[in-house]
Amino acid sequence: MRSGGGLHLGSEKTKEALLELKAVLENNPKVVAHYPVEVRFARGDDILLSPCFQRDSCYMNIIMYRPYGKDVPRLDYWLAYESVMKKAGGRPHWAKVPLQPGPWAQGGIRAQVSEPSPCSLTL
Repeated sequence: MRSGGGLHLGSEKTKEALLELKAVLENNPKVVAHYPVEVRFARGDDILLSPCFQRDSCYMNIIMYRPYGKDVPRLDYWLAYESVMKKAGGRPHWAKVPLQPGPWAQGGIRAQVSEPSPCSLTL
């Protein structure tokens, strides 16, 4: 099983994002999704590195099964998912690197670290 995304958005945008993702799939028959969208909710907090910093969030994740030894066309679906999430104000986890370039895709945390930590916790 391969998972794509791990993006989250303000919980008030959940319905909008799900309906848009559904429309993408209905309007693009070559973009295939064969597993439901995972949806989870979390309360906002005041922890600076928390993905839910200062906003109640909805985590939406798409999942594609990969049969043993087979490759499944997943890139179009993942890119469509990221576009929908970006449009709805979605944010990636700070340590994950999204597929698409943009203001939220600056190489993850590694791009923010100019040199390795003294304890070798970052690479």
